[in-house]
Amino acid sequence: MSLKAIVTNRAALDVKYGPEGVAQILAAVDAMAQKDAARGVETRLLALDSPADMESVGGEAVVDTQDSRQTKNAVDAVWSHLTPDYLLLLGSPDVVPHQDLENPLYSPGRDDDELAPSDLPYACDAPYSVRVQDFTGPTRVVGRLPDRNGSNEPAHFVERILTAANHRQSPAATYLDYFAVCAREWQLVTTQSLENTFGSARNLRTSPEEGPVWPPDELARLSHYINCHGDTHDWHFYGNRPAFPVAHDAALAAESLREGTVVAAECCYGAELYAPGDGAGARPGIWDAYLTNKAYGFFGSSCLAYGPAIGVAGASQICRSFFFYIVEGASLGRAVLQARQDLIAAAPILDPIDLKTLAQFHLLGDPSIHPVDAGRADEAVPAVRAGPLRLRPLDAARRAAAGRSFRRQNLERMGAALAAVTSVAARTAAKKPPPRVRELLAQAARAARVTEPRFLTFRVDRPRAAGAMRTARRRSRAEPPRQVHVAIGVRGGKRSRRRQLVAVVALPDRDGVIVRRMFSR
Repeated sequence: MSLKAIVTNRAALDVKYGPEGVAQILAAVDAMAQKDAARGVETRLLALDSPADMESVGGEAVVDTQDSRQTKNAVDAVWSHLTPDYLLLLGSPDVVPHQDLENPLYSPGRDDDELAPSDLPYACDAPYSVRVQDFTGPTRVVGRLPDRNGSNEPAHFVERILTAANHRQSPAATYLDYFAVCAREWQLVTTQSLENTFGSARNLRTSPEEGPVWPPDELARLSHYINCHGDTHDWHFYGNRPAFPVAHDAALAAESLREGTVVAAECCYGAELYAPGDGAGARPGIWDAYLTNKAYGFFGSSCLAYGPAIGVAGASQICRSFFFYIVEGASLGRAVLQARQDLIAAAPILDPIDLKTLAQFHLLGDPSIHPVDAGRADEAVPAVRAGPLRLRPLDAARRAAAGRSFRRQNLERMGAALAAVTSVAARTAAKKPPPRVRELLAQAARAARVTEPRFLTFRVDRPRAAGAMRTARRRSRAEPPRQVHVAIGVRGGKRSRRRQLVAVVALPDRDGVIVRRMFSR
């Protein structure tokens, strides 16, 4: 039997909902445990602030609800003692806080995210840290089932728990029939992602040509892939700049959404768990409308995200990998873990955009849910799907035959190996780009219509285990870069609340300079 550990903070729930509301929530969790047991999953609920619960796993109770270090240490104790197959964080950040990681690209007036709210550290064995560079070896299957941040009405939360408890699997063909919308400027890269993941891009819609009122039969499809612009404290996604028309408003789509929908959104702030009364926001984010209408999972970003106009990188890479594994029959949580590992494994080094992408994308949903019936996953999956860029430890037939325990061991080994050999970019203020590199960055920034770019320099930190690999690279003339340089600025000089950033990344090596442009979503 598999094990799912649910962790929450009882004191925080008491403050939000009172004894009566908490009783309703706990009753829903009991119903989930009964349904899970029928599926062969043992479910255990632990309160991170309970001395008795934490003593049972050899940990210390959380005293301060919003103390990230205490919460990370408590979750690590739960994981180390129980080694569950799934870890479910129950509640929004005012119940179980995010781990706020330093944004490597932070640049006031450009990328204003000083911190990236993250659930990545909960998926890693590494101890508490505020550096995303310390979490390059994810090994755990983790997801968060959020209530509404700042709410005191438990009904919506109870309904989400019961939706997860009563989930049903569907054949792969059901999830291969997708709804997709993108800003017109991202049509090419979104086409590539859809062809890679679903076998074709025939269902792709673009904004501003179409939307935000979508045909009910399209919204009723169970896979939703969205590559539009987003904004902080906002419940819409937007189409092409500079007008940024509304491309998708889940409130308009609510009546057409079906139970079991799974969403991957490349958009900035697509999965930001803000309190609805904060700032300009009068409603929860678009993720809330999906979960309220019984979506099983929403995979998105907590803050400003980046992706390319063409190719595989950043938000595009992690979202397409997530859906690729969903269609293969993975659980929501395993799909996230493998998507994170893909992102790490595919990069020669993790540059600042890779690191921020790794930190910011998280799953809103029960990680144990398998939307696709794994026994029927291969029936309709088209052979033309290229798959993520990774070296898989098992072929499809052997993976299907292997048990969950073997897969977990494989993924743990993969995560440990990645942590041991992955090189990462680390911010330094001491050096500036060499003149030749600075000119290349400036040219690429001008071509993207960036005004007043700011130049950032990063050293490349290599792990000790990479020593032997460096020797091999020298012999093959494949020495990795020692520095990474970035030019970041606002596209077209637009200084309104809704704007687009461009980050140009340069990786110098002995054979030249690799330059790539990444655009905020």
